[in-house]
Formats: sequence, structure tokens, C-alpha cells
Amino acid sequence: MWFTSTLFSGKFDMRDSLLLRRDNLRPIRLDSDRDGAPHVHLDYTDRHISGWKMAKGTKQTISVDLNGPVWDGNLWGQTFAAMPLSTGASLTLPAYQYDSGLGMFYIDVQGQREEALPTGQVKAWVIKTRLGSSPQIEYTVSTNPGLELAYAAGPSAQHMGGDCKGVS
Repeated sequence: MWFTSTLFSGKFDMRDSLLLRRDNLRPIRLDSDRDGAPHVHLDYTDRHISGWKMAKGTKQTISVDLNGPVWDGNLWGQTFAAMPLSTGASLTLPAYQYDSGLGMFYIDVQGQREEALPTGQVKAWVIKTRLGSSPQIEYTVSTNPGLELAYAAGPSAQHMGGDCKGVS
């Protein structure tokens, strides 16, 4: 799948690699690079998160005890697409994000609409969501199979399609 992203706030060079549990998409490991250099490493167990992150050129240790399951706060669309969605549903999902800590995904399913993709029309869920007190983001995920199709977040947006012309 190709996605076209729009980010008006400048250069953004980040790559997240996640190892997830197949049955529920809960994280096992997260590695994140920024500008081509390691930025974050996290190992998740049922009761603990351990690892490190870079902050102002210094490696800071992360050690967080958990009271229950959490999902990774950097993996939004795929997580929402795997959830049991229905029109009008309001869901919460505990999450951890390395810069903001433990929090909660708040998910409100607005309804369905038809989306045009390069391969044709598909039915899609429209979701309004946020992590903790962050600004609300609109996600669009297909109904069957559940796939992230697009998001819109203030000046940033991403949608399926496009090509990589001009990317170096």
C-alpha cells in the first residue's frame, strides 16, 4: 500500500518499527528512528515497559510498571481498524506513548461513508479520536477488511494512493 502524506510544518523524518501480538495488536517491541538515527527502543510485557529514548542528545531510561494491557500510542490507524467498530460507538483503549506516557485513546465512531481509492469505491468507518488531551484527529478505515485509509489532523493529512515521484 502507498500513502501520500501532507505535512506543512516542515521536514519530518521518522520511522517506527513495531512487533505486535497477532491476536490483539498489543506491542512487544517498538524501535523508532529520527533523521536516520535510533531515537527510541521499548520492550513491552504484560506488566512492564522498559527501554530508552533520546532527549536533547542524551539517552534517557524508560521503566514503567503497568496495571493491565496497553497498546502503543504511536500506532493509531491499524489499531482502530482492528477494533469492533459500529456507528455511534464510543471506545477507550489504554495506551503508552514514549513522549507523553500512559494515556487513553478516546475513539468515537461517527458512521460510514464511501471512499474512492485507486482500486475503486469502498465502505469506510469515519472515526474521531485523540490520545489523552491531544487534539482530535479524523481517521477513515475500511469496513472489510479493516485497513487504515486516511487521516486528517490540523495541517497534516495522509490518504491512500499517490506515488513516490520526487522522493529522494
